[in-house]
Amino acid sequence: MRLTRTIYVVILAASSAAWAAPENPTPAQAAPATVPSQPNSYLCIPEESTGFSNNNAQHSWHATRFKAEQKYIIRRVTKDTVTEIDGGTVHLNGAWVIWRFGDDKHYFLQCMKDFDETGMLFCEGIPEFHFSKKNGRFVLGTLYGYVIDGFSSSLSIEGGKLEAKMIANEADGSTNPFIEIGTCSAI
Repeated sequence: MRLTRTIYVVILAASSAAWAAPENPTPAQAAPATVPSQPNSYLCIPEESTGFSNNNAQHSWHATRFKAEQKYIIRRVTKDTVTEIDGGTVHLNGAWVIWRFGDDKHYFLQCMKDFDETGMLFCEGIPEFHFSKKNGRFVLGTLYGYVIDGFSSSLSIEGGKLEAKMIANEADGSTNPFIEIGTCSAI
């Protein structure tokens, strides 16, 4: 559903006393002009996901096709946007936030900057997310897992601020480098 604002344009007529709107404007005088508002959220559905996985028994990496089943919601951050971390809530301060579909308590990724002049949204982190509102396509992916083995990301609150950290606690090959593509629609 695309939200729109309706603005009524009324042509003013001159009279000898003052400017006044016509009592019964014709359709041409009071025609609705529809101006689309900017969407505040998008539903993103992946189509394909591929990457590399580690075969620990053979100590080798292989091209892999992953299931592309996780949907995402992108929402504009407002003063009321919060996430749950370490049993508490934290206000998010980016421009946009990405949530896994069905989980509106724990955010997936923050986008610190708004769409650029070309209509692109770049969300940096682990993983990275790029979205074009012009063609509705997104790409999500990470390079970690092959070059840097055994690392994962973790969120915590430090000094009242949200912090992302890399933690070296996973077995070799437990983080697979991947890329996922799909489309997003305004909701």
